[in-house]
Amino acid sequence: MDEQELRAFEEALRQDPVLQKEVELQKMLIEDLKLAGLSHKIRTIQKKQLRYQRIKYALIILSAILIPAAILILSNQGRQDAPIENKGPDSFPASPDTAISRPDSLTDASDSIDSEEKISPSKGKETKQAPQHPKKETKEEFATRKDTIPDPELAISLLIDPKLEQMALREYTVPDELVFLRSSEIGSLLDSVKFLFNEEKYTQGLRMLNRSGLQPDELKFWTAQFYFKQGRYEESIRQLQAISEKELTKKRREQIDWYLFLNHLTYGPSHSRDLDRIYQKVQRHPDHRYLKKMTRILSETGTQKK
Repeated sequence: MDEQELRAFEEALRQDPVLQKEVELQKMLIEDLKLAGLSHKIRTIQKKQLRYQRIKYALIILSAILIPAAILILSNQGRQDAPIENKGPDSFPASPDTAISRPDSLTDASDSIDSEEKISPSKGKETKQAPQHPKKETKEEFATRKDTIPDPELAISLLIDPKLEQMALREYTVPDELVFLRSSEIGSLLDSVKFLFNEEKYTQGLRMLNRSGLQPDELKFWTAQFYFKQGRYEESIRQLQAISEKELTKKRREQIDWYLFLNHLTYGPSHSRDLDRIYQKVQRHPDHRYLKKMTRILSETGTQKK
């Protein structure tokens, strides 16, 4: 619009509250569209980085297996190809009895004959042993070998059960404290944290969360939610365990039981003891809000103790 139209519009905007609200809504819509586009770009980049990381880790693991195997095969080959050394009488210390009873000439002759007798059967005959291939390890054994896993996080990730991880993610529900309605206004730093959590911008949300000034125990609970959504289950477990034995409301204790249960569920059988321990604790409280869900999940996965 030209300058005259712009002035007329600004004047109408100052005097008309309805028009002001419409303009404000248009601004919010534009911001939402920008954020949605940025979120899509971030997710695309994260997927690419995850793919590259997996390829890198696969190459590291493959090298860690193949290099020791190649060294073992070459060392065996080297020992088989090495010539048999002809050791004469000078190579061995002469005992006093031998020096007295046998003259030098006889000693040389007999040793020469003995050497020929030892060497001749092996000439032209080389028995090669089959290469010793490393024993194939299970996923759990391989993940816990410190000499082949350069990154502890990779060892942990190999223990995760993909099917049970998907189940845990499906069963996960956002705590009331982190729920953010699209129609709500961002009026504080915590509102921004909630908004970023619901937009799946977990790294940016964590940075902002650490500056939020939340009480330490509450901060750990919120942080555990971000870690869970990032797939950092061990770190999420540590955050929740740090506050699990403190004086808490009934609702918060039940929430911690539930989120600990979901984190351990992602590891499947390797964390069955932890799952059973949490379930036995929850069973002592028949009114526990998550008891039925845990019972159903353990029944579906076949990990519930008889």
